[in-house]
Amino acid sequence: MKQARRLHRIFDLKREERLSVIGDGLEHLGAHVQQLMLSIERLLREGQKSGAGALQAICLEESAKALILLDIARTHDQKMARKGCDYFYSHLPRLIYANVHASNPADFGEIERYLTWLRPSHYLDGPNDVDWIWRNNLLRTRENALYVDYEETDEGYMWTGGDPDQFHIDTETARLVLAMKHAGLLTERGVRATAGVWKGASFDSGTRWEFCRDKAQEVLTAALAPDTGPSEGLGSALRLIREKWTFPLLSLDLKEEAVSMETLRERQDRYLSSQYGLDDYW
Repeated sequence: MKQARRLHRIFDLKREERLSVIGDGLEHLGAHVQQLMLSIERLLREGQKSGAGALQAICLEESAKALILLDIARTHDQKMARKGCDYFYSHLPRLIYANVHASNPADFGEIERYLTWLRPSHYLDGPNDVDWIWRNNLLRTRENALYVDYEETDEGYMWTGGDPDQFHIDTETARLVLAMKHAGLLTERGVRATAGVWKGASFDSGTRWEFCRDKAQEVLTAALAPDTGPSEGLGSALRLIREKWTFPLLSLDLKEEAVSMETLRERQDRYLSSQYGLDDYW
C-alpha cells in the first residue's frame, strides 16, 4: 500500500543518502515544472486563460517545492531542516516561498518584515486602509485560479473564481526553477554542491542579498561539469539564479497567522470613531 506525504522519512537516512533522495526528487520536480510550463504556454496561445491560470497555480507550488528541497539540503541545523517537510505539504508556506523568490529582497531583514504582510489569515485594505476585510491574498489568489466558489464579502454574497481577470499569478519562480534545471542544480550533484557551499554559513537580519549571490556562484561553480560549454541559454540561466536565489527560509515561521474577524472589525470601529465620531457616523 502506498503511503503519501512521507518526506519526513528522509531524516531517518544518513545525510549522504538523504542528499541522494533529495536530488532524485528535484529531478522529478524539475521535469514536472517544465511540462506544466509547456502546457501553460500552449493554453495561452490558444486563448484558454482560465485553464492556463489553474495550471499556473499548480506550477507555482511545484516550483516552491523544489526550492524547499534545496533549502533542506543547505540547512545543516536538522531541527530547522525538518520544518521544510511541513512546508513542503502546506499551501501558504509554498506560496510564500514563491512570492519571496519572485521579489528582490535587499537583505534578510526585508524578508522578515515581508512576512508580516504575507502570513495573516485576514487583513484590512481599501482607500483608508481599513475599509474592507480580505482573506489572505496568496491563498485567495490560488483558490480563485483553481475553483469557483460562493463567497461572503463586505458587499454581500457573490460568485468568485475561474475568471482570469480576477487574479494574476507570477511565473517568475517557475522560471528560476527551470534555470536551476538548465544549470544542473536539480540533480544529486547539484544538491551536494549546494549542501557543501552552505555548510557553516550564517546570516542575520542585516545580511545583504549579495551574500546569496556569491553563494549561488560558488554552488554553480561546483555543480557545473568542467567541460560545460558556454551558451546564451546557459548564461541567462546563471544570471537569473545569481539574482533570484535568495536566503534559506526554514528559520522563519511561514505558517498562517490567525487573525480574527472581531479584531479587524474593532480596528475599523476605532478608525471610524477617530475620524468621524462613532455616534455621528452611525
